[in-house]
Amino acid sequence: MKLVTFGDSWPWGAELTATQKPFGYWIAQSKGYDFENCAEEGTSIEHMILQLQRYVAKNNQNTTAVFFITNPIRTMHYQGEQWLTYRPTGQRSPGHEAYYKYVQSDELDYHRAQVFVLALQRICEQHNINDYYLEGWTNISWSYAGIDKTKMFTKTATEILGVDLNPRTSEISKYQQSQYIMPNKYHPNEYGHKKIAEELSTWIN
Repeated sequence: MKLVTFGDSWPWGAELTATQKPFGYWIAQSKGYDFENCAEEGTSIEHMILQLQRYVAKNNQNTTAVFFITNPIRTMHYQGEQWLTYRPTGQRSPGHEAYYKYVQSDELDYHRAQVFVLALQRICEQHNINDYYLEGWTNISWSYAGIDKTKMFTKTATEILGVDLNPRTSEISKYQQSQYIMPNKYHPNEYGHKKIAEELSTWIN
């Protein structure tokens, strides 16, 4: 059996040292599973479709998957023969300002999140993947017909850690004095990853 994580910089393990491990590794350890990390820094919910497609194309091992739901305000676009991310913070690519001025809305963000979670769940069903979902710091109302809400953890990652959000961006506040964050800027330290893994491990079958 293998435990695989998908998503953005949180499951990827941003700001950890070379010898430290993200929460997916610790979940796998607790279950006695192999571990593979398919997450990528700075990505959107849509990117997980590509991550999952790459995974199923080369794997037939029994798989339990954890999908990390990042802020749906992020979206993907194709430029220079690669899939890039529009996001309010971080690196900005051409079209960023126009997208957030003329296109982006909460309604569109939450619609896209629901559609892509539907797609992830369908792909997992087709490939017999035991799938679970953890929201990072949003609380989306998963209302679209066909979404299995029992696969959504009841708390967000930031609620598990008890850390603060920036009210302007709705993402994690930087450099906060939390035992689960220090000395990092925007991401959990290894103690924080172990805390997330501890809670998810009791939920994942």
